[in-house]
Amino acid sequence: MRARSHALLAVTVLVIGCGPAQVSPSPSVGAVSPASSAVASASASPKEAVASPSPSRSPAAGSTWHQVASLKDAAASRSGIVGFAGGYVVMRDGSRVWFSADGKTWTPVALPFKTSKDSNGIELKAEAHAIASDGRQLLVVGSYTHEPCDPQQGTGGGPECIGSPISWTSTDGKAWQSSYPWPGPTVPKPYNQGSEFTTAWPVPTGGWDAAVAYFAGEAGGVGGIFHSADGLVWKALPKTPPTKLTGSPNPPELWGVGASDSTGRTVVGAAWYLSGGTGSVTRLFSTTDGYTWTPLEGYPGDGSDTIVAIPPVIGGSTSWLFGGVDKTPVPTVWSSPDLATFSAVGLPTGSQDARGSLNALIRSAQGYVATGQVSLGEQSRRASWISADGASWALLARGLETPISSDADGPDIVADGPAGVLGLTWTFDSDMPAIVWLLD
Repeated sequence: MRARSHALLAVTVLVIGCGPAQVSPSPSVGAVSPASSAVASASASPKEAVASPSPSRSPAAGSTWHQVASLKDAAASRSGIVGFAGGYVVMRDGSRVWFSADGKTWTPVALPFKTSKDSNGIELKAEAHAIASDGRQLLVVGSYTHEPCDPQQGTGGGPECIGSPISWTSTDGKAWQSSYPWPGPTVPKPYNQGSEFTTAWPVPTGGWDAAVAYFAGEAGGVGGIFHSADGLVWKALPKTPPTKLTGSPNPPELWGVGASDSTGRTVVGAAWYLSGGTGSVTRLFSTTDGYTWTPLEGYPGDGSDTIVAIPPVIGGSTSWLFGGVDKTPVPTVWSSPDLATFSAVGLPTGSQDARGSLNALIRSAQGYVATGQVSLGEQSRRASWISADGASWALLARGLETPISSDADGPDIVADGPAGVLGLTWTFDSDMPAIVWLLD
C-alpha cells in the first residue's frame, strides 16, 4: 500500500510538531501553526485570536531531556502530541487519545465513534490521523469506514470498506465532539475507495484548515483543502492547489505541510515523485483567498523534503520557518521573510560526515526546538536541537538517566504547554511503553 504507507509517514512528521508556547500572563496576538500552536490565557474568549509568542527566555544549549512518565499499551504507527492551556494531549492509533494536565499523569480518552460490523463481519471503525491545537481548542482528524464493503479488497486491493473524513474537537482534552456522519467530499474517479483527512492546522483569522486525500485500492492522490469555523462542519476552499507538476507522472499523495498566518495567508506543500524513479521534489504553494494559489518558486525543493511550516508572529519573528532535510540529507531549517527568498541552515550533527532526518520543529517559550535522528555509518541515534532565533542552533545533550531501552535517548516528537516542552518517543511494540520526556 504505497500511497497509504507514505501518508502515515508524512502525516506523522507533520503533526508531531504541534505544540503551543508556554502560558504567558499577557499573551500578544499572533500567528499559530501546526508546528507552533499557542496557549491562551485562562480568560481568553473563544473568539479571540490566540498568541504565539517568540521565546521568552534564552534557550540553554545544556538543556537535557528527563523521563517523567510512560504510556502503557500505547504502541502505534501514528503519533502526535500537542499542548494547550489545559495541558497536553497525545494522539495514538485508533480512535483514542491520552490527556495530561501536567505531563506526568496521563488518562486514556476514547474519541466518540460507535464501532460496528457489516454483514460479512468486517469491522467499521474510526482512526485518528493527525492532531492540532490553537491553544484553547484541540482538533483531531482522521477517517472512518462504512459500507459498502468488499472482502476481496482486503486480499491486496486496498481497504475492504469505503472511507470518509472525520474530525473531533475538545476544549479540555477529556470531552470530545465528532463531525460524524459527514460523508466527506464527492470523490473523483478513479478514487473509488473514498477519502480521509490527513492533516490539519489552526487559522489565526478564525477556525481550522484540513487536507483531504483520495484513495483507489493501493493508490492515492492529493485532494482538496477544507475549512471549518468550529472543527466540525467543513467546506472546501474554492480551488485546490496545483496537483500537476512537470516531470512527475502522478499528483502527490497528500498535502504534508500546512500552515496559516495572522494575515490570512495559507501555505501548503507536498512531495512529488519524479519520472523514472529519479527522486522527489518538494513544492510549496500559498494563497490569501483560497482561489489563487501561487507557487513559491524560490524554495529549493529539489531532492529535499519539508515536514512542517511555522508562520511569523506579530510582535516576534517576522520570518516563516520550514523544517525538513536537504538533498544531502542533513536536518535543515529554511527561513523566509517574504516567501520569495529562502535561506537554509543545516542543523549541527556532531560530524561533517553525519547524515540525518527531522521529525519535529516547534516554537516554544524555551526557544525553537527540533527533534530528529543523526546517523554516522551504521550508528544512528535520536537528536535534539534548540535555538533562540531559528537561525543559530545547538545540539542538545541527551538525558539518559533512566532509559527504558537501549534506544531511549530522547523524544521523537515534541510539544509545548503549561509544564514546558514535553517529548514523546515513538513505540511500535505493544509491550514497550511510550516514553514521555521533559526538557529542563
